[in-house]
Amino acid sequence: MTGRLSVFVVDDSPIVVAGLRSLLRKAAIELTSFDSDVDDDNDANQAETPIDLLIRTALSRRPDVIVMEARLNDKDILYGILRIQTEIPDQAIIVYSDLDPTVHIARAVALGAWNYVGKHESAKRLLRAIQDAAKRVPPPADSKFAQIQQIMNRRTNVDDPGFSFTRREMQVFRLLGLGLSNHEISVALKLSLETIKEHVQNVLRKTNTVDRTQVAGLAVKRQLI
Repeated sequence: MTGRLSVFVVDDSPIVVAGLRSLLRKAAIELTSFDSDVDDDNDANQAETPIDLLIRTALSRRPDVIVMEARLNDKDILYGILRIQTEIPDQAIIVYSDLDPTVHIARAVALGAWNYVGKHESAKRLLRAIQDAAKRVPPPADSKFAQIQQIMNRRTNVDDPGFSFTRREMQVFRLLGLGLSNHEISVALKLSLETIKEHVQNVLRKTNTVDRTQVAGLAVKRQLI
């Protein structure tokens, strides 16, 4: 990172973008958003999905930090994190949202985000997160993001609730409890989708549950997340 810090904001609320622009201007941080990058009369742009637009703009702008909502135009765009990381492996991305924090923090961790800040949190907290992300400073250990990251990385089965899980099955059990899809678990654990499906089936069988919703409820009940 050299010169003036640059941030690309991905949010479909003009009020949020304007507020962030004012906040970052005071901190001498340059902000760009879709508003300044998209020509509404361009047919090619109109045909793009929100994730396509996110990827194209990120690649053209190469900002120091991306601050993005979890949804854009009522469509989930968190998978855009994974696609950006494929193209720009070191890109720092902060998810800035007011959606269910536990599930979306876990998804953000799994897909490669650097941090998560709730829209209910202070401007000071967001600004600090942006500055830390630009320097690649990890989120504070006591933050919800870091705590969920630790839970997701934990593989030990010392707290196995009596289901005779392998260590990997215990880890998958926790991730199901956090609401992750098979694909997201696959990305988080760097295992093939088929391997994850097998682990999920083993967890269902050992817990005598019929679907992942029951598994998630059981994980919460056993206080494993």
